[in-house]
Amino acid sequence: MQVTVKQTVNASADKIWEILRTFDKVETYISMVTKTELDGQGVGSQRTCTAMNPDGSTSKIVEKLDYLNDDEKTMKISIIDGPLPLNSAVVTIKVGVLEDNKTELEFDAIFDPKPGAEEELKKGFQGVFQAAAQGLEKLAN
Repeated sequence: MQVTVKQTVNASADKIWEILRTFDKVETYISMVTKTELDGQGVGSQRTCTAMNPDGSTSKIVEKLDYLNDDEKTMKISIIDGPLPLNSAVVTIKVGVLEDNKTELEFDAIFDPKPGAEEELKKGFQGVFQAAAQGLEKLAN
């Protein structure tokens, strides 16, 4: 399955890319994430994001940085562990320059859901991507 969210934000593409490319401090732009633990630097590094669930409990999601291209402002991240009902997922994030202070963010998730979890995951990815775009816009200004 695939979910793509494109969102235009009023912020510099360079500033947004600087935030994303570190692969760290996700809690600064996605409010449901309370902590990020980074292991390593650059491609191959892993991060563990602690997220707050709607019921007040927390979950840990482990992600790996598979690809990072500063010229294209593109990164690919694999979700490698966590409580999500999926077998695998790869998220591609692209940061596109529209104007000086206008940026198009494109989030694309390709995932293999566990049976019956398709809609839940689709809505979940859309919500996280929209929250990330809004949070990045605020943080970059």
